[in-house]
Amino acid sequence: MKIFLRSFLFFALILSICINISIAKGSQSAADRLNNRKRGQCEETECAHIHYLENTNCVNKCLSRNCYKEVYKDNELEDGEINQSLERSFRNCLRSETIRNRRSNK
Repeated sequence: MKIFLRSFLFFALILSICINISIAKGSQSAADRLNNRKRGQCEETECAHIHYLENTNCVNKCLSRNCYKEVYKDNELEDGEINQSLERSFRNCLRSETIRNRRSNK
């Protein structure tokens, strides 16, 4: 009986993890998926010459010069610097811009 209970609990745990992973992947918006693909393209092309830990400014400019200017205008990040508040503002601007562009292209 103990072996059955342990096996059942292990199976339930694995199933729970799989469900959470699939829900998390499904919760990403179409705009975010599009921006993530574009981010990968920027990293592989325009910013490939810069080390990945230091290419944040280059990648963000590649993604959207307008959002980059709006968010980082007087506060450009130093190489390797992390500022979650500015990054969140940039992502929100980028998401809004992507949605506007998709609507205008329909």
